[in-house]
Amino acid sequence: TPTAIANTRWEEVSVYVGGSMMTAMFIYVFDYLYKHRRLNSVFGEYIFRLLVVYTLMMGGLFLWMVTRQPALFDVSIVGEMLIYFDGVLSPLRYAESKQRSWLLEPSWTFRMLVAIFAAEFFMGGVFDLEYYGAHTFLSALTLAPLMGNPLNVAGAAAYNFVEAFSLITGSAWYLVMMGAEMGSLVVFRIREVKVRETRIRLTLMLLAYFAYAVLLPYFVIPSRKLPNIPFVGQAMGIGTVSPVAPAFAFGIVTTYLIYGALSLLFGARVLCSGTCTAATMYQGTFYDAMKSFNRTTKTGRKLLGSRITKTYKATSTLVWISLVVAATASYLNSVGVVHITVYGQDAAQFLYSFYFNFLWYIVFMLIPFIGTYGCVTTGMCHWGMTNQWISRLGFFRLKVRDRELCVKCPTKDCSRACPVGLTDMPGQFIAKGEFRASKCIGVGDCVESCPYGNIYFYDVRNWLREKLGIKPRTTTIHMIQLKDSPKG
Repeated sequence: TPTAIANTRWEEVSVYVGGSMMTAMFIYVFDYLYKHRRLNSVFGEYIFRLLVVYTLMMGGLFLWMVTRQPALFDVSIVGEMLIYFDGVLSPLRYAESKQRSWLLEPSWTFRMLVAIFAAEFFMGGVFDLEYYGAHTFLSALTLAPLMGNPLNVAGAAAYNFVEAFSLITGSAWYLVMMGAEMGSLVVFRIREVKVRETRIRLTLMLLAYFAYAVLLPYFVIPSRKLPNIPFVGQAMGIGTVSPVAPAFAFGIVTTYLIYGALSLLFGARVLCSGTCTAATMYQGTFYDAMKSFNRTTKTGRKLLGSRITKTYKATSTLVWISLVVAATASYLNSVGVVHITVYGQDAAQFLYSFYFNFLWYIVFMLIPFIGTYGCVTTGMCHWGMTNQWISRLGFFRLKVRDRELCVKCPTKDCSRACPVGLTDMPGQFIAKGEFRASKCIGVGDCVESCPYGNIYFYDVRNWLREKLGIKPRTTTIHMIQLKDSPKG
């Protein structure tokens, strides 16, 4: 442990080695839960308690690196030992406990996700403190003074919490650590996927995560140059790395044009299943398995289908109003017309941080209650919505080779496989021979799940082949052959 020896080299090595070992342990837990859908209830609680202790351990280590007070870290070590001996000395409890499917236990799964995130959060913070130094890293945090009437104090406290939260979730080493965990699960997923195009997309998605989202903006390109670099610098639209100001207009506008063109040609999957870090978070084996919550929970069922739900309308309306207000305030502030900030921070940049460094993680932890891809189904991501709407007008869609196969298919596996919960997919295949929806982000689980290899991706490449008279490529899936299609 870093606290064992008062030596900076020992601290550095033990932080990185210990953090790497804990990351490997999390990967093992994720893989174990993915492969064991039915779990001994006592063992499940053992795993949860262990994760809580690891949260205290990482939190204690974070606190020690800032204050040099080891009390919380020491308590976590004792707690880990107590949990271990409790398990060793009470083996009968595990043998006699009933099995349960954790995918049917949203409350337990939610507790697990919160504990996992909390441990990851402090682990990422520990990496940041070690790499940058405690003073340098924490100096980037600007807090609002807690003074005035109770309402002002509450507002300042809420702002400070979001800023402190976002300081870590938006940091380089937190993203590196999360990429190692989630990326490993994506690699496991690639080994299972049979559709070649999906394997290629998942591979490119991983490369985009580490190169496009982490390496270039955090370690290669100087931060002062990012605002004027389209696509990479202003990667998530308004507020990503700069105010809405004339000096940064080129980077912002060009980013929208590039992403708009790509979404028009290839669909929103370029962003939502490619360059966005959320894609790597959602599409690994463990988290992909949780898409069953889309159909088994009350709120998840309300968000099913390609229709625009009441929740989507209400959320997206609030998101767009807040974005327009923040962007306007940011622009007017930058040209000197007004002086409007959020406790001294540019309004557009604060809103970006609130939505993508704070709220997104809250939605992610709520998977057991709202299902996977809540950022798509609830309408909370303005950047995703922009590209999804453009995609709906473009070339991208899902098509089927034979509509009759869909009519006779007894299982409709494609609707259950979709991580966004687009359950009306089979109906559109039967009626139109294709499926187009703004919420479709091209994950490809439907293509993978079709037992007849009947579904395929369609984008500008297919359109060009048709215009040039080139024979279309076929998707080869070693499943049930077309001749084995269900009989009427």
